[in-house]
Order: sequence, then C-alpha cells, then structure tokens
Amino acid sequence: MEKSLRKQVKEEIKDIKPIVGVVLIKNILNNKIYVEGSINANALINRMKFMLNSGQFENKKLQQDWNDIGETHFLFEIKSEIINDQTIALNYRKEVLKLKDTVLNEFSLLGVCNYNNIEV
Repeated sequence: MEKSLRKQVKEEIKDIKPIVGVVLIKNILNNKIYVEGSINANALINRMKFMLNSGQFENKKLQQDWNDIGETHFLFEIKSEIINDQTIALNYRKEVLKLKDTVLNEFSLLGVCNYNNIEV
C-alpha cells in the first residue's frame, strides 16, 4: 500500500505546474513594497526569504529594513498570475517582466512607495 501511495504522490507532484507571476513583499509598518516576477513564484518567495534571512538580498534598503524590524513585519504575496497554458506559445519570461512593470505602475499611480525605485 505504501508503494502505491508514494507512486500516486509522485504523479501528482509531476502534474503541479509552477505559478508564473509577480510576487509582492510588503513592509506592514511603512507600507513600502518590493515587486519581482518569476516563472516560478513560489520558488521566488523561498529564494527571497532565504536571501533576506542570510543578509544577501540585492536591494540594500529592503535588506536594511528586514534586519532592523524583522521578518514578522513583512508580507509575501503572489500579486498577479499568468495562466501557465502549455498549448499557447508564450515567452513567459517576457510576459512576467511586462506584468511586473504593470503592477509597479499601478502602485505608483496610487502613491505607494516602493523599494524598487530606491537607489542602492
């Protein structure tokens, strides 16, 4: 029974498609955001948390705030998704970059400060 269950779980994992989209990190104390896109949003969240926790994040201001106020004051969210349809020939990397720019523009129009525009 255990072998068949293991085989079933492996098959289910194979069928899981990564989420293509834009990830938002929000500092809940000052409402600043950081936006990044990926063809695997869940992996991006894991990578960003690892980088922040190890003090190696590329955005120094976000890293500084993370160090100063701690992980509990930040939220991670998949803000927008692109349907991962294998039947359509799309350059998902290019589409993610467009979506990231769209999300940043929307927040900019709302007057939300972001870490993406801070010089590092």
